[in-house]
Amino acid sequence: MRRYLLTIILIAFASAGCNPTIVYRIDTGIAPDGSCYRKAIIKGKPNEKTPTQTVKIKDYLELPQADLYETFVLTPNQLILGGRFDSPDQMPQDFVKLTPYTDKRAENNVQFRRIDLVLIQVMDFEEKFSDIVNRKTAEESLDKLVNMVVDEAMVAANDLYGSEYDLTGARMYLKEQLPALALELYARLWEIRRAKRGGISFLGESTEWRRVISDIALKFGVKITPSFSDDKEKENREAIGKFVAGKLEELTSSKKADAKPLRADFIGSKEDREKFLTALQESIKRRHGSTKAFTDKIEKILPEVFGAFMISDFSPLPTNPHFDIQARLALPGHVVQTNGLRDIDGRILWSFDDREMSLTGYSMWARSLVINNDMIRALGLKGFPGHITTVEYFFQIFRTSSPHEINEELADLLRECVKEKSLEPLKRATLSDSEVESKKRLTASAKSLYSLLKRYAPAESEEMEPELPHEDKAPEIDDTDNLDAPGK
Repeated sequence: MRRYLLTIILIAFASAGCNPTIVYRIDTGIAPDGSCYRKAIIKGKPNEKTPTQTVKIKDYLELPQADLYETFVLTPNQLILGGRFDSPDQMPQDFVKLTPYTDKRAENNVQFRRIDLVLIQVMDFEEKFSDIVNRKTAEESLDKLVNMVVDEAMVAANDLYGSEYDLTGARMYLKEQLPALALELYARLWEIRRAKRGGISFLGESTEWRRVISDIALKFGVKITPSFSDDKEKENREAIGKFVAGKLEELTSSKKADAKPLRADFIGSKEDREKFLTALQESIKRRHGSTKAFTDKIEKILPEVFGAFMISDFSPLPTNPHFDIQARLALPGHVVQTNGLRDIDGRILWSFDDREMSLTGYSMWARSLVINNDMIRALGLKGFPGHITTVEYFFQIFRTSSPHEINEELADLLRECVKEKSLEPLKRATLSDSEVESKKRLTASAKSLYSLLKRYAPAESEEMEPELPHEDKAPEIDDTDNLDAPGK
């Protein structure tokens, strides 16, 4: 991906960034009552090209809520945070990234929900790392950025070849085609990132990009093969070179009768590219006063296009670090769904970097079930819940029209059952003949719940057992994929 976009943004060739890396190691644990602990170790790592580089955490991160942590140890290149909180929702932000030339901040936010279904508790955890990109603003800024680069590139080309060739046609073609090409590439980039975030990307990102470039090249009449082999890459370069040479000959005219057609020499070899880049730097200095003055203009646009993270691929300034994040989460009970990996000790692991957070952000989510065995025994239930189909059916009974609420009246009935160590309160509720709509709904829910629970109560064994969906060979709780997970 980087290589193809850099082809468009030529100025990036003139300066190579030496961006450092900020390494995050996060450990979070949640107790059955919802209380939690959090520990984060944040280190600055110099770029491999500049091992003596000074990396100060405060140059890249804001710490607006750091004083809420019990442990706060800050040295120039390392920060250690730690503390205990009543709920994950109360954990302070420990990721607030500074981005040059913008007052927007990329941040992390935690959402936690503990659903008390009396016999079962459902715990939903989600931590989102957001980017700062607005799609509409980004596309407008990208168009502006590409036009700026085309203008500078054509001034440099005119300095080199303008005395012999009329470049007006080439300039008009580039001003029309390159912004449109950049916008199409950018749209494809969003598609790839969204697919990856949604878990439906079946190809590696580099492979996806080879296919994208192949599709777009066909629109210009250039046939290239999305292949990793050196031979195919060579054939692709030759096909692109032939196309560029043909376009230059078509769009430029000689000012001298005996002049040969203009070729793509300024991108043909390393020596030719260096010659062109020298001319580019000289024209930039002449028009803007210095290379830095022009770079500053580019830098101000980059965050709007590439957000807080992807600008590290393009910016020559070390104030845009890369990020390497590893997070561990311990949830009580049985983890039934997550987009992370499960460790041998039962914890959930995530590992991602700034590229995966770019544009669409990155979300870590997990759901666990805590079975309240004491209450189940108090009701005399045998083998409840047994398998995930029962859990899902149990959960559905408590749901209301609001996705974030449960039927509290039904939960109170079940608590009364636990208190009396009998299903009788629930059974009595099934006999209600009230015509009030809310009472009718409660009665219907009570009938469904009583019908479910009595099959696990030996004292109720003479009652008819309810039919449960997909009961045969139902998966165990640890292997479920049926519950609606956070983050989806």
